[in-house]
Amino acid sequence: MGSGFDRLFDELDAGFEAAIAREEEDAANDLARALRQDGNLRTAIERGSWRLKLDDGLIAVVTEVGTDYVVASDTRFGWLVPLSRAFLYSDPDSSFPRSFNRSLIESLRAHARAGARVEILSDLGPVTGRLIGAAVDHVRLVTSKRDVLIAARTIRGVRFEVG
Repeated sequence: MGSGFDRLFDELDAGFEAAIAREEEDAANDLARALRQDGNLRTAIERGSWRLKLDDGLIAVVTEVGTDYVVASDTRFGWLVPLSRAFLYSDPDSSFPRSFNRSLIESLRAHARAGARVEILSDLGPVTGRLIGAAVDHVRLVTSKRDVLIAARTIRGVRFEVG
């Protein structure tokens, strides 16, 4: 009679250990899912290859991600787009973007130092000119007719020539 109880206790013990192992595995899977979901947009972009959909319907390959922007480009133009305005599609045929620890304003300052001609796409429409400055809250362009100041928070994107 003792061996029947021993077998019963062994079976109960094995079932209990299996249940604990399943619970631990489920908890680990839940934690892994939560960690993937708690990442920010920049982190998600760094972990894949993407195409950026622009306002005019054009789709370009994402080549760079900064702290608060992405750069997408084709053979002729590049677009700097704030992360808050980014709409991205996965693209298994392109490379992962380069990652930089600089902001949109810092990137625009580099373009201003180079005297780049850009088109700023703002909430109030596009403006084309030579970028001459980028401050914390605005950018400055010289157009063929006048100087233009554009509030940084209204910028939907910046188009520049590649090359």
